[in-house]
Amino acid sequence: MEKEIKSSIQDVISTRVPVSYEKVKIGDIQDYLEEKAPEFDIMDYVYILDDEGILKGVISIKQILSSAHSLKAKEVMRPHPITISPEEEPENVVYLSLSHSLKSLPVTRRDKKFVGVVAHHDILKFFNQEVESDIFKFGGIFRKVGEEYTTISSSAQHMVRSRLP
Repeated sequence: MEKEIKSSIQDVISTRVPVSYEKVKIGDIQDYLEEKAPEFDIMDYVYILDDEGILKGVISIKQILSSAHSLKAKEVMRPHPITISPEEEPENVVYLSLSHSLKSLPVTRRDKKFVGVVAHHDILKFFNQEVESDIFKFGGIFRKVGEEYTTISSSAQHMVRSRLP
């Protein structure tokens, strides 16, 4: 059974995330995070943009807290972050996140302008959907045979019946 993924990347983009700019000092970013923390949906990284809104790098919260206040974001950030497009397939997001140990993935348009972030909990939802689909395929269920076969909690007897002609 091919279970359809109910969400696309565009459906789960979080836009209320910490962003800053290359020339801003780490101390100022810390102050910004303390002041604005309640307003953010997620706060795993600070996304560093240039004046045109193009994503230039990321800084983890740990890096922010352990860096000298006088350094500029450009000196601390990890440049050229792994990004995804809003049209990316959810299974690719899961792969990128797991293979690069990322808590969340920034979303950029083709022109590299920052759109938002796919949060860890959404990546896990996509992962769960992929695993469920793979389990059904492994069990020999490739099509929907009724509502009771759409979950892993279906009984073994129903699962066997769904594979019989």
